Amino acid sequence: MTTFRRVNTIKVQFETTATRPTAMELHRWIQQQLKITADQLDMIQFNTQERSLYLKTISPNLFERILQTYEGEVPFKYENGENTQVKISKADFPSFTVRVFNLPPEIPNSVVTQVLNRYGTIASIRNEQWSTAFPFPVNNGIRALKMEINQHIPG
Repeated sequence: MTTFRRVNTIKVQFETTATRPTAMELHRWIQQQLKITADQLDMIQFNTQERSLYLKTISPNLFERILQTYEGEVPFKYENGENTQVKISKADFPSFTVRVFNLPPEIPNSVVTQVLNRYGTIASIRNEQWSTAFPFPVNNGIRALKMEINQHIPG
């Protein structure tokens, strides 16, 4: 199996308890806090499930400069005045989200982890839930695993 790694990409990790920022708040923060211009980026990707922002720069030199300046914890200020800390790091971990459907709640996450460990390294597992927009925001039978895949996972 071919492994793809992110290149010249910075990961901005929000805490799990942090308020989800709007797209405009993200863009303004990149511009004002990190001092990055539109012509310096190839991509901005916000992964809402893992609460991570990925910034792909146009060059390795720019990538290294930004990391040297901002790597570690940096403040993020929301438009309403709220503040939180975000962690800035290299985004080179080749992780994928593997979703396992239709599992009964009686199967513990430890069993799912034990079975899928033979296909790669599991960073985390979580039970997905119905949205709070529905009357019953409970588990929906889907497990989501964040993992580095080393070999093909059969269907």
